[in-house]
Amino acid sequence: MWLNRAVVKLDAVVKPLGKGLHSIGVTMLALMMFLTASDVMLRYFINSPIQGAYDLTEYMMAILVVFSMVYCCTSKGNIRVDTFIKMLPERTQAIVMTITGLINVCVFAAMAWQIYLKMIESYQTQVASAVLLIPRYPFIGLIAFSAVCIVIVFLRDFLESLSNLLGR
Repeated sequence: MWLNRAVVKLDAVVKPLGKGLHSIGVTMLALMMFLTASDVMLRYFINSPIQGAYDLTEYMMAILVVFSMVYCCTSKGNIRVDTFIKMLPERTQAIVMTITGLINVCVFAAMAWQIYLKMIESYQTQVASAVLLIPRYPFIGLIAFSAVCIVIVFLRDFLESLSNLLGR
């Protein structure tokens, strides 16, 4: 069935993407840890903190969170309440999962669009960090990119649920 082929093709894109973004997120976490530790030690021992450490930590945290969300969605690590759904008949379970998948796709697509609009606004107004004056729009763009990735993941899940529903 064409739905199964679409799921397999989306899976081939989604899994490596999730792992790659997870690696970037873990790298950001390590950099944040070393930056914060260095900032604290320099502040304590020689009373000279790293200028802009807060700005850098803020941007690295944004990357860490949104890229980790993509990985969480690709590995199906997000929280679901299956207790009630497992009690339903199989066909009803498939219907609920299909409807939920469609809602997920629509909500995250709307979020991605709004974040993209926020990135454009941030670019036009030239919003920047307080100390280092790093422009904010590239980081908002990364958040929009991760939202698009999550839409693709949820689209794969929706097509998989729909395939299960139609295959029964």
